[in-house]
Amino acid sequence: MKVCPLCEKEYLESLSICDACNSWLVEADRQSLGNGERWRQLGTREDYIGFEKRKDPRVEIKFPIKVCFELLLSGYPEGLSHADTHDIGGGGVLFEADQYASVNTIIETHIALPGEPGILRTLAKVINVKRHRDLFITTAAFLRIDAVHRAKVNRFVEERYLMNSGVTLSKAKSLT
Repeated sequence: MKVCPLCEKEYLESLSICDACNSWLVEADRQSLGNGERWRQLGTREDYIGFEKRKDPRVEIKFPIKVCFELLLSGYPEGLSHADTHDIGGGGVLFEADQYASVNTIIETHIALPGEPGILRTLAKVINVKRHRDLFITTAAFLRIDAVHRAKVNRFVEERYLMNSGVTLSKAKSLT
């Protein structure tokens, strides 16, 4: 059974994304507790209530990225705008910029992870936009990201999460 970790909607089909809130679905089963039932994510030792509910965890971090809000018909970016991340994960990025992109717009992101070589270029779909003063807070889900880059971003997130919680990477590996 697949379940949305945010709205807990159940899916029997082989969908990947919740049609209600656009979260990644997870394999889960019902766990009976003395005071009721709740969902337990399969393949992990933690229930949803743990560190992150998304398929690809995110970490809050601010760093500059570049975003192309207008793709030409040829698929090439028209121009790159500066933006600052609020959080990032293997499934997407939350950023603020002075340009607006409506929901369902396809954008291109150019992300240089701090301390990592190279630039991750990926297409992303705008999931949500909120205006905050003169900036737009945009949630974008990556559409085209290969497994290597997704793993690189997830490793970056894991390292930052461990650093923020005060656990060293070598100590975390010894706990597993």
